[in-house]
Amino acid sequence: MDSINFDHRLILKKLNQFQPKKLDIPELKKSAILIPIYPKSKSFQILMTARSKKLNHHRGEMSFPGGKFDTSTDITLKDTALRETYEEIGIHKRNIEILGSLDDFPTFTGYTIRPVIGIIKILKKTDFKINHNEVSDLIRIPIEFLVQENLFTEIPFSNKSGKKIFVLSFNYIDPMSKNQFTIWGASAHILARFLKRVYNLEVTSDNYHRPSLIEINEFKKKN
Repeated sequence: MDSINFDHRLILKKLNQFQPKKLDIPELKKSAILIPIYPKSKSFQILMTARSKKLNHHRGEMSFPGGKFDTSTDITLKDTALRETYEEIGIHKRNIEILGSLDDFPTFTGYTIRPVIGIIKILKKTDFKINHNEVSDLIRIPIEFLVQENLFTEIPFSNKSGKKIFVLSFNYIDPMSKNQFTIWGASAHILARFLKRVYNLEVTSDNYHRPSLIEINEFKKKN
């Protein structure tokens, strides 16, 4: 790990050299999430949220701040990511420097997700205002943890015709609360793509790929 540069400024350099793929699929709703980068001395953490168990969808799951594009308030998907971050964990857009984004991708739930990446200005713990109607926990995952070998597990799912897809998953134990959190599905995929883009780390096998919209529809029809 000594050869890996954990300076958060590397992220900006890598994203400046990258043109993300943008999806505009009429039958899918647009959404965006923020990957919040919290800088530390010569390193950084990635902030993630545990979704409240009060929610109707994906309750209790680990995710990033984000949600559906709102035509009444958002001009761009970057606006969506910033608005949702403020609504969920209280970080105002003036305290976030957007560095870029990763490729859009479709989901099984009828959305396209745009992962936006932003540096959070150093804040005090009291500056975070968690909306407990949406978020139950806020955790900080050190980048050193995420680049471990064999961290990600690939879980196979098959439909009735036997076609397989693979979903990523890993566990993280918060050192403060000692609670274990499972990061899987789209959130784990986003982290894997982040590591590939910034560090050229391939944390998945040749069997793994995120299904395209055609593959998603085919899998759902036969499931």
